[in-house]
Amino acid sequence: MHVGMATIFQNPGRAAADYQVYRNELRLADLVEALGFESIWAVEHHFGDYTMCPD
Repeated sequence: MHVGMATIFQNPGRAAADYQVYRNELRLADLVEALGFESIWAVEHHFGDYTMCPD
């Protein structure tokens, strides 16, 4: 079985600085890689105020 993780980069209400959101998502990616997850996906949601679109 293949297991992956989707990251959403959520920041509702702009509660955190952009760099904090990215840092937290990257830390989570490091954690799940160590747990054996095989892929990490970045979700894109355009024109929303609750998430960031990573390039």
